[in-house]
Parts: sequence; C-alpha cells; structure tokens
Amino acid sequence: SLRTMFLPSYVAQTSPVSVPLAALYTGVFMAFVSNIRYQLLQGIVEPVLIDVPFDKLAKLGENKGIVGSIARWRMWKSIKAALIVGVRWGNGLLGSWIAI
Repeated sequence: SLRTMFLPSYVAQTSPVSVPLAALYTGVFMAFVSNIRYQLLQGIVEPVLIDVPFDKLAKLGENKGIVGSIARWRMWKSIKAALIVGVRWGNGLLGSWIAI
C-alpha cells in the first residue's frame, strides 16, 4: 500500500482480509439470515399472529353485529394492513441492523 511505501516502519494493526472470501461470506450470511427472517415473517407471524385474530374479529362482528357496517369493516382491514406494513418495515430495519 501507499502508506508502507512512504513509511517503511509502519506495521498494520490488522491482518489483510481476502476480499473475494469476505464478499462470499457476507453474501451467504445475508442470504441465509434474510431467508430465515422472511420465512418466519410470512410463514408464522403474518398468518398466525395477524391474520387469525383479525379474521376472528371479522367473524365475531358478522355474528354478533359488532362490526355491523362497511365502514367498520374497512377500518379493521386498514388496521390489519397497517400492522402488516409495520411488521414488514420492522423486519427490514432488523435486517439492516443485523447487516451492520
């Protein structure tokens, strides 16, 4: 490097890293971790923890007149959509935090 050329007495504190191997390791790690996160999110969190409770609320509202109107049905649907967007956004933030 230029530093060792201009300062022959300089000794690097870190060992050199193979860039291709580091890129390969990072790519495999990111693919594995991202896939696990998205599989959990779309296989467990959304269908079990979000869809099931909201579907039960919708059925409860149909049977007992709690929802009762199209406006309330749209409100629950909007809340469900906002919750899914929030969970996916949080998953993206978690992924970017893990990558750092």
